[in-house]
Amino acid sequence: MTIEPTWFGEDTSLEILSLERADNDTTVLKFQLTNNRDEEISTYFALADGTPTSQTVEGVSLIDVGARKQYFPLRYGESESPGQPQPCYCSTFAEFGDKRRIKPGETQEFWAGYPALPDGVDTVSVHTPVTGTVHDIPITGGGAPPEPLPDDHDDPIVVDLVAAREDLEEGSTREETGEQVSVSLSADVLFDVDESTLRPDAEQALREVAEEIAESDAETVQIDGHTDNSGTDTINQPLSEDRAEAVKDELDTLITRSGISYETAGHGSDEPVADNRTDEGKQKNRRVTITYDAAPAAEEMPEPASREQESASPDASRPAGSGPAQIVPGKENRYFKELSVEVEAVRRSSHGGLASLRYRVVNHADDESTVLGGSFGSPAICGSLPDARLNGVMLIDEQAQVQYPVLQRSDSHCLAPRGAGETVPAHESRTLWIDFWLDPSVTEVTVQVPKFEAVTGVPVT
Repeated sequence: MTIEPTWFGEDTSLEILSLERADNDTTVLKFQLTNNRDEEISTYFALADGTPTSQTVEGVSLIDVGARKQYFPLRYGESESPGQPQPCYCSTFAEFGDKRRIKPGETQEFWAGYPALPDGVDTVSVHTPVTGTVHDIPITGGGAPPEPLPDDHDDPIVVDLVAAREDLEEGSTREETGEQVSVSLSADVLFDVDESTLRPDAEQALREVAEEIAESDAETVQIDGHTDNSGTDTINQPLSEDRAEAVKDELDTLITRSGISYETAGHGSDEPVADNRTDEGKQKNRRVTITYDAAPAAEEMPEPASREQESASPDASRPAGSGPAQIVPGKENRYFKELSVEVEAVRRSSHGGLASLRYRVVNHADDESTVLGGSFGSPAICGSLPDARLNGVMLIDEQAQVQYPVLQRSDSHCLAPRGAGETVPAHESRTLWIDFWLDPSVTEVTVQVPKFEAVTGVPVT
């Protein structure tokens, strides 16, 4: 079906073999890893992703792009010991013995079982911890599951994907799932310093939100005021409450549709979204957030555009429609001057929205580089996970002046690879990836990798 280069290094690949509706209860993915390196690779914990004690491929997931849902392998039974997850209805390395490591020239097959996907879903994106996301994988029928699904299986693990974007001119941010929208407007746009009376020019920003709410199914609108940590709680708390009330009153005036109620709250400086030690961070923390149910989705999802699935050697694989890779150097310091980043294109699902950047970090030095975990991530995004997600890469739509951060899940994890303890060997490269949710109008972006020069004019294919 599809061959992708992997996290394990040059000359390794993952091939998706099949994705089948096995019966009324399950959908089964089969894939294989091939090692053409001169040394063995360890797959022991790599495919478990965020569960470092797991010995399964539970980190491999399916994404229904139209519904913005991510499906993880089914679980069943009881955990074997404290701290261990429940057994996964998928390949487990306990059955492989010495094949937990793939020797040079060898291939190892894996499988994972998921709940039956909704009727009408004919293709999905497949997300793996070692390749990133592979789009437009067709679902076929008639296959048999590798083993029966245990009767004591749990409810499916399905999480929402949370798309985010930031307006660089107005400082507003927008997060949305398939069911809910949350818009954060900069308090600097809405209010004067230390004031809770709306500025005259605030109406336009609120009018746009009001129009969306009027067209949505929202019955309740939640409005939350936030401040930075300047001043004291005795000032910040009532200020945040009063600002939330002011926004509520204006929205109530602008929205003429009946049947909407409002709830307001002030949080002072207790819920920062950025670093209060910088002026930029403080500005982002001064905000009013408006949350409401999303507008009803279209009843029928558009047919995906045809797309030829290409297979290529993992060190030369390139997205269809992309031009030559762009290469930019690292910043001039002792950690990055011997590194470069190679960017080809951003690949988007034919259903729209979900887009994946694949890039390579090349080490030109005679020693291995250990900078990945500490320098490519952003603790302010997705939280400070123990495996240091490489989540700091941003995409910028220069024409619209909109910045896109990493795509997150509703459980606050994000779709980016782990970085803790990972290295780039001397004179080798490491294939990395990160997922985003882009507006359909975006056809070209600037890629900003921390500590590297920006890569401009990258096509979205």
